[in-house]
Amino acid sequence: MSGAVITTEVLGETVARVLRRKFGETRCADKRLATVANATPRAARNWMSGECPPNSATLLTLMRECSELREEINRLLDAGAA
Repeated sequence: MSGAVITTEVLGETVARVLRRKFGETRCADKRLATVANATPRAARNWMSGECPPNSATLLTLMRECSELREEINRLLDAGAA
């Protein structure tokens, strides 16, 4: 197993970028994202700001609900495997 390490910072930035693109333009984006992820609006704001990424179970839920996030995470994984 080789490749680059995916840091918490890289993961947080990646998740934030995708979530802002997907949810950021909508009214009450944090509340809508929180509902999708079964989380609090504060947690959703933290993810969208890049302050911290979601935990693994929530990340998987978000990836299931958001194909753009799934594709971006897969891109990170593929880049790390190279």
